Amino acid sequence: MESVVSVQKLREFLYSFVSRGLAKEPDETFCAVASSFELLWAFEEFFNDDRANKACGVLSSMVDGPDAIEVLRLQFTRMLIGPDKLPASPWESSFDTKEHLVFQKTTLDVRGFFRSEGYVSAGYPHEPDDHIATELSFMAVLAGKTRAAFDAGNTVEGERLLRKQSRFIKDHLLRWIGLYAAGLEASSEGTEFYAQLVRLADWVVDRDAYVLEECLNLRNRS
Repeated sequence: MESVVSVQKLREFLYSFVSRGLAKEPDETFCAVASSFELLWAFEEFFNDDRANKACGVLSSMVDGPDAIEVLRLQFTRMLIGPDKLPASPWESSFDTKEHLVFQKTTLDVRGFFRSEGYVSAGYPHEPDDHIATELSFMAVLAGKTRAAFDAGNTVEGERLLRKQSRFIKDHLLRWIGLYAAGLEASSEGTEFYAQLVRLADWVVDRDAYVLEECLNLRNRS
């Protein structure tokens, strides 16, 4: 039980970090976390390979310096806000059609996942629910609920939430986050902060699909 709880804390922290980074402009607090030992430790615990040092080293170097926040804000606007055409679309449904349309069936599917857990996206109902930051935030919230369930000894609810997250990753995030990361990398040759941050989120999602299965297997063996 204790190991499953500790994994949920780790998952909640990592998903909260990447979702916050893609949801709004950077500030001093976010940049401090991006260059912190706490983040490096969390990624090392989660990945258990060299991706942690590589990713955190890149992020840390990009948030360092007196003008770093202003530079990152300009990048955030160009890559995630507009008004010019974005280098890659941050909405899942846009990857379903050649026309890159939003508010499609995928958006409604994502909204259904959210509603089933009492989660409401910040832009609802005027903005598509399937924004990259919103989907990652949903995972952070469910990781927190899972931790709380196991902490309270409610293993039935904890296992239900683990299965729900596993399904959301497979049905949604894994379908498109890698494509989105590749689009941002191609637009900036992978040298900009948000291209690196989305690739890091892609690694988290990919690893988490395995971690969730391990948590479920651990519970089944106990």
